[in-house]
Amino acid sequence: MVQNYQDAMAICRWAHCLDAFVTFICNPQWPEIKKVLLPKQPQFRLDLVTQMFKIELKELINDIHKKHILGCMIAGICH
Repeated sequence: MVQNYQDAMAICRWAHCLDAFVTFICNPQWPEIKKVLLPKQPQFRLDLVTQMFKIELKELINDIHKKHILGCMIAGICH
């Protein structure tokens, strides 16, 4: 984690200005997760919650990189 932080700060120094810092977390109460786990509680199927999180994260990264929802990127880091 420390190395990831230092890498991110090095990119920030190189790019000179930071316009957006995005943190993405998972909520087990997302409608998509509740629909898949209808009869079960999310805490019992962490593998499915993790898969849903990865799908949503990949979609967010695609929106940022390819659809430019935050504008044009000159640098980025994702862990």
